[in-house]
Amino acid sequence: MIGKTTLARLIGQTYNRSAPDDPHLVNLISTTAAVHNRVVALSDCVCILDDLFPGGTLAESRRREERLSEVIRTTGNGSAKEKMEGKQALAQVPRGVVFATAEYPLTTFSTVARVVTLPMETKINPRTLGALQATPEALSTFWFFFLRWACLHHDKLVQQIRSQFAELRQTGKRTSDMDRVADAHRILTIGMEILTDYMAAVEPTKTEVVDRMLNRFRRSSTQAYHRQKRELDQLQSKSDQNRFSRFLAEQYCSGRFEEAKKKKLGKKYSSVIFDGLLYIRLEDLVTQAQQHFGDPTVTLQAVSAELRRNGLLEMDKSSRSSKKVNGIRYLQVPVDRLEEFLPTSPAENYLGLNFPSNRSINPVDEILSSWG
Repeated sequence: MIGKTTLARLIGQTYNRSAPDDPHLVNLISTTAAVHNRVVALSDCVCILDDLFPGGTLAESRRREERLSEVIRTTGNGSAKEKMEGKQALAQVPRGVVFATAEYPLTTFSTVARVVTLPMETKINPRTLGALQATPEALSTFWFFFLRWACLHHDKLVQQIRSQFAELRQTGKRTSDMDRVADAHRILTIGMEILTDYMAAVEPTKTEVVDRMLNRFRRSSTQAYHRQKRELDQLQSKSDQNRFSRFLAEQYCSGRFEEAKKKKLGKKYSSVIFDGLLYIRLEDLVTQAQQHFGDPTVTLQAVSAELRRNGLLEMDKSSRSSKKVNGIRYLQVPVDRLEEFLPTSPAENYLGLNFPSNRSINPVDEILSSWG
């Protein structure tokens, strides 16, 4: 079966036809300066960073992740590093496309928000790509005619794309770093819509095939977008020092816990509210938090430490943060203090993106009519 690096080279071969494959493959084992210099030297090309994997020592894995993250940040921000040439400082700004292969996702919010993450969930049979690899000029020729067609309709396409991005931002009121993720995935969909418009214009008899291709791409792009958004939400929640307190407060206000006598604990109820206190087992709360945040790394110690820090645990006579009821230990949480951790306003949908299947952002009618 075809591997990540082979597929990455195939994707970038159209842009890298002017040179052999190897110069465009940058190994993350290299030093940070060497990786940056190679990316700058490959401006206007596709630079393939290979490979982010968990092997070796923990320090080596961390260095590989740091190098990849730095390239992503400098490329995404268009920021420059200075290199001394004699007494003159020269700015080195990466301008190419960075394509990275990895065996696990990055773990820094600001870095993940600058990339498009596309998991390889479907195995690709190399025989389906054999024709393209055997005759790479065919793919380059296809792109040549597509770009010529796009140039003929450049002004119309640019106008439509700009108006759609302006509408998305106004509708979603998006002002956070997550805008990058929404924009990046939308750009992919826009590009595919334009490409399929071209294909339908050239081959009107293949409209049904082209439509199926576009719909499949839209579904895949939407799934990838929502998956990455969940990853970002998890990374953002991990940085929230009060996320377990907020979660418990939201559970309480949603009516999840019922008022009942303590003697019913462990029999009819796993948690109750009695005399202004919420009785709940720490193990149950941790399990619920793991499911809610999609984070199996949530621990008993992390939850109890936060609740204790925020003054949400009543101590028993022995200064323990739990009380034994019917032979089982329960946390005692004053419900009146939970309200302090509720959000003051409803969450804002700042991403504002849905990828509607029945909405095209391209002037299809005008393009098709111009082709007769």
